[in-house]
Amino acid sequence: MADASKPPEVASWETDMDADGFQRSRSPYRSPPPTAEAGRYVVYGSHACPWATRVKMLLFMLGLEDAVRYIDCDPVFGVIDEATQRTGWVFSEAYPDPLHGQPTLKDVYLLGNPRHDSKSTTPMLWDARDQAVLHNESWEMVPLLHDRFRELAEHPEVDLLPVDLREAIDARYQALYEPLLNGVYKAGFATKQAVYEQAVDAIFEALDGLEALLSRQRWMLGERFTFADVIVFPTLWRFDFVYAIHFKCGRRRIRDYPALSAYVREMVSWPVIRACNLVEQTREHYYRSHYNINPHRIVAKVDLGWMDAPHGREGLAAAEPLWFMRSS
Repeated sequence: MADASKPPEVASWETDMDADGFQRSRSPYRSPPPTAEAGRYVVYGSHACPWATRVKMLLFMLGLEDAVRYIDCDPVFGVIDEATQRTGWVFSEAYPDPLHGQPTLKDVYLLGNPRHDSKSTTPMLWDARDQAVLHNESWEMVPLLHDRFRELAEHPEVDLLPVDLREAIDARYQALYEPLLNGVYKAGFATKQAVYEQAVDAIFEALDGLEALLSRQRWMLGERFTFADVIVFPTLWRFDFVYAIHFKCGRRRIRDYPALSAYVREMVSWPVIRACNLVEQTREHYYRSHYNINPHRIVAKVDLGWMDAPHGREGLAAAEPLWFMRSS
């Protein structure tokens, strides 16, 4: 494997770019798990990937991490194709592939599908018994894991996708996907000024709307914590130390929004959130993997002390807290 400490000479990595910048492609893997069987399935993810982090948060909040194993790739991209010097998710001494000993996530995909020729993305759901790639679209993977595996969970009482709120959760996701969740990438990878400015305007319109919403209610859908909160948290949490700097989305920071910053502080106080969202690994990924944006791979220093301050949201009405919604 090429030296991961040196940026590849060819400016190419496993993301989706067109003439204007970033476009996220649709994954071809859409197979549900055949059965709910403890120990049979594995999720390949990364600390750095917000889409994988949402799946990891789901597993940990349900107490499914023993039934469905989660394996992290190295946070920093490495070379996955020597001929083109293309980079993507790799394994390393610190982050090995304990199932197959493969050097890259692409190699795991190829084990399950020798004809694999699409992006080797995270999260990826792997069937260890049948040696097959099942799924790698996080939004569709979430209900499969939530509904089919809750009977194996340590905390089956946790219902993050209640039937009466599913349409509202989906609507919230659809409303936030383009302007915010995907919008930060559209801004960060933009290659035209107009495209960048359009993306940034949409990002802050979405953040302004969330600020207004969370100034009057405890959670995204009111008094009950749901997967709608899991959807938005990784983006808000990363914003100040990655997106505001690395992706040039610095018009305002989350710490400048009273309600949003308090919302992040409340969730950061929970041990399950801290276990799934690691600052150093996330910073290393963005600043050291995207060499087109940051060719010298300098990692920004940011004061995140504001995340440890009291959140002060006790006055907002909330349902009975779930087991993980308690500060350490």
